[in-house]
Order: sequence, then structure tokens, then C-alpha cells
Amino acid sequence: MPNWNTTDYTLYGNKDNIKRLYTDLKNTVDIDRTKESKPFTFLGNSYWLGYVKKQLLPEVEEELPARGEISYIEEDIKDYGNDMASLKLTTETAWVACSELMDKIAEKYSLQLFYYSEEPGCGIFETNDTEGLFYSFRYMVDSEKEGIEYYDSWDEVVSVIKSITGITLDNISEAEDKLSAFNDDDTFLIINEISVA
Repeated sequence: MPNWNTTDYTLYGNKDNIKRLYTDLKNTVDIDRTKESKPFTFLGNSYWLGYVKKQLLPEVEEELPARGEISYIEEDIKDYGNDMASLKLTTETAWVACSELMDKIAEKYSLQLFYYSEEPGCGIFETNDTEGLFYSFRYMVDSEKEGIEYYDSWDEVVSVIKSITGITLDNISEAEDKLSAFNDDDTFLIINEISVA
């Protein structure tokens, strides 16, 4: 059984291209595939990325990983004016993001692709949004007390950690050692730095 990777995508570009992609995605996932269902497969799930590839990219002959599904499609297209818009969706995939598939979709519809990908078991916390247009956070803090929270700056993380533990951190490299006294059988506090590709 795989670890599940969650990836949030924002596709950005010409509004007509965004609308076309949205319509194509909705037409794909709205097909009733329950007759195709087989145990331990995605075949009965119309949100399976294999169906998305087949419907949206029939001209692409190369094998593209499709080990997962779309778990969310934003119902409202965000309009930025000047004929520009964005569409957000989320995938749940085995181990890592299915980046090649999403890159091909963005290319076909002449859109820019931004993402944030997370799989804690494999230590994956990454984004390609270098300017923070859609995914500005650079740290993820997971605590038993506060749950999962995302922060744009190290200063924000330092403030939160101090308010929870009373411990002041100078940099992320000392976090594990300094927080070891706080982390025990009853509580935990983990800081993950998000890499920017």
C-alpha cells in the first residue's frame, strides 16, 4: 500500500483556455464508470488520472504515471481581468505527484502550472511557485495542539513555536534538538521546510 501524496495545482492563463480545461475535466469525471469497477483498482472511479489522461490527452502516446485521482476541482474559475483566469484542483497520488501528466495538460491548454506537493512519510514538501503567487508558504508546522498550519516566513514559525513551547529557535537546523524536550509520548511538534523548485 502506498503513501499518499496530496498535490494542490493552480492552472493559470487565458480565460477561454481555463474554461475549456474545466469543461473537459468535468465531462471526464461526470461519466458513470461504476460498471468498470474491479477490486483494488481505480477503474470504477471516474476521477482516476488514467481516465483524465485518456480523455484530455488522447494524442499523447508516451506512458505517463497516473497512480491516483483528482480529489477536488474548484467549482468557480477565478477571473483576474485582462482575459486571465485560474483553476484549482487537488490530486491524491501514490508516493509522488504525477507531474508529467499535469505538465502535459498545462501544455495542451497553453497554461502555466503552479503546485504545492506534500507527502510527509517520504518527506516531500515542495512547490514550484518561486514568487509565491499562489503558494507563498515556505514552512509547514504540524503539532498535536494546533494541527497543521502553513507559514510564509521563518519569523512567523519562530513566533508560533515560542507561543506553544516557550522555546526560541534561531534556525530550522536546531529545531529537532531544541524541540526534543517538548516532543514526547503525549505531544509532538514538527517543522517542515518547503523546498522551492
